[in-house]
Amino acid sequence: MSGTFTYLARLRNGFGYALLFNQRKESGALDFDGIDADMNKVTVSSWPTTDLTSQYF
Repeated sequence: MSGTFTYLARLRNGFGYALLFNQRKESGALDFDGIDADMNKVTVSSWPTTDLTSQYF
């Protein structure tokens, strides 16, 4: 779809993520080629211990 960009990844440690953007690749836009390197720097120190589904869905 014009104007959207989606990036899906699954890391070797089993962690997976999906990034969804509503923006075309234009001058001054996000550097989509750098997303992978940036996301590989992300760490998760803890996960919620309660079910948050009802708050968001």
